[in-house]
Amino acid sequence: MYLRPKLSYPLPCTSYTPAQCPHIQAPALAALLPKLRLNRDSPRVIIFSGPKYGGLGLPDMMDDQGYGQLLLFIGHVKLGDDNGKLILSMISHMQLGIGTASPILSLPFPIFEKWIEHNWISSVWSYVSSAKATIEIQHQWVPKISRQGDSMIIDQAMEFNFTADQLNSLGAGFHYMRYIAKLFFG
Repeated sequence: MYLRPKLSYPLPCTSYTPAQCPHIQAPALAALLPKLRLNRDSPRVIIFSGPKYGGLGLPDMMDDQGYGQLLLFIGHVKLGDDNGKLILSMISHMQLGIGTASPILSLPFPIFEKWIEHNWISSVWSYVSSAKATIEIQHQWVPKISRQGDSMIIDQAMEFNFTADQLNSLGAGFHYMRYIAKLFFG
């Protein structure tokens, strides 16, 4: 009654990773589980899964964060306010960094997570991808092909079913080339 609202209120504005959330939630669970007459080392699957699966159905901090982020994301983008424009700008920046003509929020996050920066947009993308869902934005900017017959290297690699490691190698190579170009050309 008291702890969850205090923990979940700021979560939509944060971008904690799935590895960080259990550490943040651990002290509260350590205090709560003995009160429920459960062992502190009870499997978290039992604690967080719903009654349908024989669990307690306690809220998971990662789900609270992801749901709150989606509410903010959809609300601001639909309103078209300054925050919505900033969100679209961040998506365009990430879109350009990945180098694909496919809208990034419809792509599987685990393939790209190793070579993109961790921020609020990547956190939303991670949550949506883990839920096996996608976000489609009308009039989202995607890079256009310059000439007839051209294609994006990442799109070609995905079409030929490159593994995540192979795609990450391509992405790391692109970032290295950008770094070298900045050194020589400013």
